[in-house]
Amino acid sequence: WIFQRSAAKQVTSLAQRDHLFRAIFVALARLLEMRDHDTALHSARVAMYSRDIAREMGLSVEDQSRLHLAGLLHDVGKVGVPDEILLKPGRLEPEERKIMESHARLSAEALAGIPGFGDLARMVYAHHERLDGSGYPEGTEDADVPLGARILGVADTFEAITSDRPYRKAQTATEALRILQVEDHLFDATVVFALQTLIARCG
Repeated sequence: WIFQRSAAKQVTSLAQRDHLFRAIFVALARLLEMRDHDTALHSARVAMYSRDIAREMGLSVEDQSRLHLAGLLHDVGKVGVPDEILLKPGRLEPEERKIMESHARLSAEALAGIPGFGDLARMVYAHHERLDGSGYPEGTEDADVPLGARILGVADTFEAITSDRPYRKAQTATEALRILQVEDHLFDATVVFALQTLIARCG
């Protein structure tokens, strides 16, 4: 019974820790929402797509949950981007683009200090990496891009294409999927196929 009680306390402690960290994640997401409501909505949709793609790919419930959290916070680093760049209605100049791209690093840094969530920090850091090495911040290629980051990257791009932007109208899900399929040198084909299957099922 001593060992049973010890194990029960350990489970309770882990559950309390997980609850605390998730509360921290929610607080960070709300901070982003206060800064930029559109980015917060985008992140919520990316989180949903990422979780559902992971489920379609047969990943564990735990992996699905962690991808959902990563999606919610993949852009939280944008709180460190100046308003004149973050909220600019038109396309960014090269120097402005460089500053905007720093959000991946800032997002990862915000998560890196939370014990037990290093994997989330890594996938958030790499969610703009592309298979051909043309992404940022490191120009990582192929299998060196974590699976979670590849899922986030597909979800992020799909959501962006299918949403209105100040400089362009939203495209349909079919058009977005076609772009992702054509650009198979950038995106993981297995992840894109899972998204396609998901969209087809949902109608």
